Amino acid sequence: MRWLRRSPASQSCTTPVPRPRAAGVEPQALDLPDPRAGAAQPPLAAEVREVFAAIAALPAEFRDALVAIDVVGLSYGQAGNALRVREGTLASRLFRARSQVAKSLSQL
Repeated sequence: MRWLRRSPASQSCTTPVPRPRAAGVEPQALDLPDPRAGAAQPPLAAEVREVFAAIAALPAEFRDALVAIDVVGLSYGQAGNALRVREGTLASRLFRARSQVAKSLSQL
């Protein structure tokens, strides 16, 4: 019954506060080569297609986490809010997504 006596003020101290992104900082734009323009650099285009295929093969929740963090450049907090999951869940999904992409690329 001790948990009933906890005040809302003490509970608010344990709730994580979202950290704002530094002013003027935007997610970095990725300079990805266009896979359709592979005639000039066939090995690079083939590599890009393999990475895209490995990401596309991921389960939706892993793919969403990977794209939000590594492609779009969102912070863990922003991505968690966008995907409606906790940061710990997001970190777990991101770890598994990266592991699966690395495993599928190493098998090529």
